[in-house]
Amino acid sequence: MSLNKYDHIIPIGSNCRIGMALRDLGLRKKAFPLDWTLTTSKSIYECFLDNFNNFLNINSCREQNLKHIIDFKHIINFQYNVNITHEPCLNTETIEKYKRKVDNLHSVLEQSNRILLIRNMLDCQILDVIHSDIARQEEKQGRKHYDLEWIYKTKDLLSEKYENLQVDLLIIYYDESNVLHKRKDVIYETSNIRRVGKEWDRFACQDILRRMM
Repeated sequence: MSLNKYDHIIPIGSNCRIGMALRDLGLRKKAFPLDWTLTTSKSIYECFLDNFNNFLNINSCREQNLKHIIDFKHIINFQYNVNITHEPCLNTETIEKYKRKVDNLHSVLEQSNRILLIRNMLDCQILDVIHSDIARQEEKQGRKHYDLEWIYKTKDLLSEKYENLQVDLLIIYYDESNVLHKRKDVIYETSNIRRVGKEWDRFACQDILRRMM
């Protein structure tokens, strides 16, 4: 498999490490709405199902600071349950920026021949409180963070909606126990990068993508 055969590579969570790795390797052609977010697997499906219509606006989002966990200002989309971690303020400038990102995504889905969706599941092994909080949210809802049901549904949704678009899916996982059900039409990869440091999964994602270039 070669990444060069794709018109675009689109990160679909669960954190910002795929976006970082794509940028580090010069593979990030456009900015997309999920690049710098924390998401549950169901969040991803609901965003695409709703065409990201309420991804970032005053009706679906609010500013948040989880001071009882860490002093970190960010935006939370309470409709889709998406943590927009790299945006501290909900203002006109931020809303317009994310409107452009959503427009980029729609344009790519409509005009491309082949895209690759990448879901990073390494953060279920991350000690950082903000990143691990998304896994706890899913567990409270009775789902494992690495349950791929809604990610598979996202792939199928896009394949059905865009008939002329080939949608491939890459799952990056920590170990075999993180993959409850594999599909033949999905790519699965892991890395031997040591789990050391706050951003070890960023370098693990880099390692995987570099091997695929």
